[in-house]
Amino acid sequence: MPRATVDRIAQKYLSIFPPKKNDLYVCLVTIGRFHDFGGVHFCALFQTHAAHARDASRGRRGPGDDGRAHTRRMSRASAPAFKLYTHTLCPYAHRASLCALEKMKMTMADAPLSPSSFEVHVDLSDKPREFLEKCPRGLVPALELGDGRIVTESVRIMHALDAMDFGVEAPSLGGAREDVEAFTSSCDAYGKFVSAGLEFVGGGWGLVRRMPRPATVEKLERAVRNLDAMISRANGAYLFGAELTVADLAIYPFAERFQLAMREFQDGYELGASQSDGEANHFMCWLAEMRRRDSARALRPDDEKLLASWRRTGRLDYFDYETASREHP
Repeated sequence: MPRATVDRIAQKYLSIFPPKKNDLYVCLVTIGRFHDFGGVHFCALFQTHAAHARDASRGRRGPGDDGRAHTRRMSRASAPAFKLYTHTLCPYAHRASLCALEKMKMTMADAPLSPSSFEVHVDLSDKPREFLEKCPRGLVPALELGDGRIVTESVRIMHALDAMDFGVEAPSLGGAREDVEAFTSSCDAYGKFVSAGLEFVGGGWGLVRRMPRPATVEKLERAVRNLDAMISRANGAYLFGAELTVADLAIYPFAERFQLAMREFQDGYELGASQSDGEANHFMCWLAEMRRRDSARALRPDDEKLLASWRRTGRLDYFDYETASREHP
């Protein structure tokens, strides 16, 4: 098989199976699965890919690479062939769109951030047949890869997007790091920030116009304290230091919604600032920094229109039952 063909096949599989805990182990497994495509060359390509990913995450450039050359190469990148089936008001789907936009920003320096270039909005109250044929469970988000395969579950989709090279040697959002992966794999667990916040604003996906009982308040504030301490230890603007990772993208969509809902429904409670043991300053700075990012601004619906729908329906997930979108919340 020609080397160029091996390259294309290898890059495609590396985008789905990125180097993780042990590059050599994963490499050997890959050779075992795809030995017909030239195992020795595949191994070398895999190790080169892993080295590039590590170097990019540490801010290194290749030999002889100056900033101008790097910028020119990035500006020629094009978005990979994928579709993200989403509902633009769903916080889980929001995670995936944030990740896609952040990767596009890294690799397409001259292009405006446009979620419409990859998003396929699905009306969850009237799911189209084409979507159900591809995704029989009918859940969003769902990522359709260029070869037609479907990846489901928001965290898995973020890691798949982070592994894509977008046509160039793209920097990583940390998805292959063990500590980042451990965080994202458990961030929806009971008692963690997402679960505690949903319980605080009303329980499940409902909204209740009153302060919750003290035990529920303590559960949320403990989760915020843990995040605050994590940011402090990382000594940077984000959960794992100076660079944004998929961990930040995993919880920000919920933090954005909780902050808006708590101000309206829980007597003006201010996420991070109303802590009973003092303000969670690192968390509050993180939230402000995330909100300023271009990706977050591109995906945020109009607050007042969203609040009007929350008041009318009493549910965060009202979009499951009626037609709505980011443009028309």
